[in-house]
Amino acid sequence: MSTNIVAYVDAPGTEDGLQKNSLDLFRTSLLLSRDLPISVFLIRRVQTTRTLEVEERESLHSLLSILSSHVHRVATLVIETNLSSSLPDAVHLLTANTSVLEQVKYLVLTSNHDDSIPSPHVQTTPFFPQSNGNVLTTRSYSTLTTLSVDGRNIFPILHYDVVSAFSRLETLYINHLTYLVDGYFEERVYKLFETIAGITLRFLNTLGFHDFEIPPPVTRDELGISRPCPLLSFSIDRLVIKETNRESMAYILDCVTNPKELCLIGCYFNATAVSQSSQSRFQDPAGSVRLPTLRLPDCEQLTLVNTEAEDEDLASIISQWNGQRLSRA
Repeated sequence: MSTNIVAYVDAPGTEDGLQKNSLDLFRTSLLLSRDLPISVFLIRRVQTTRTLEVEERESLHSLLSILSSHVHRVATLVIETNLSSSLPDAVHLLTANTSVLEQVKYLVLTSNHDDSIPSPHVQTTPFFPQSNGNVLTTRSYSTLTTLSVDGRNIFPILHYDVVSAFSRLETLYINHLTYLVDGYFEERVYKLFETIAGITLRFLNTLGFHDFEIPPPVTRDELGISRPCPLLSFSIDRLVIKETNRESMAYILDCVTNPKELCLIGCYFNATAVSQSSQSRFQDPAGSVRLPTLRLPDCEQLTLVNTEAEDEDLASIISQWNGQRLSRA
């Protein structure tokens, strides 16, 4: 059993007293929890549009600095920001030579908007810095069962093989993994699916993608890269895909071939979800848009959430599905 502690990362306003009071309250809550395990939620009070928020990052930095001396007691850490660039560096957070999240079971780093297009004005620095500038030290996170990170963070986790420390991981969610994310390379997407399919994550039973997007045809031509092609396929108990376009869904389902349960939330099945420039690449000689083929696996359970009931493209896809149970919400 753990003690829940909530603090808000929203910009605290212009009055220094308001910010100081918020930080003092967070510090006091940590002290009052004594040596008990803690569940810490650093979240947004209000969701806003995709705008630059320097104050959000500074506020989160201050909160995590206070948390650093208690981090060994953290059982759950949920960080929700408006912008992905405000999130902490997951690799440094997990591998710093100072206090680490040695008891963490649930680690969630998520944002409402992806703004990770390379910019000289936004830099990522570790919130729990390494001592003496030593190289990364990976520890075993045998307690970690749920991990949710953004696309910008998943690539360094793979590169430094931090994932090998997640020996008991059961649930993995990745949000905002698109070709616009800092550090995106097709080989890294291949590495992601290869790692998930490997023996390292042998306890993984739930895999989720929120806003997953491979490059559209026109962009791939402009960048001189070929269409992504999955290297291997595997099955999993539960696959969740949220707010993802048709071609990118097809790519995921080429890799994850036989989930027992498939949940599609607010996904885009029709031509209106394809940009004007990309639509021209899917047009037949008569000028009609012919989208990439999408065939849903014949899984035991298919759940559709926030989809248009009158969507003709979806109706056609469902008509070819031969699974056992279909539900809509």
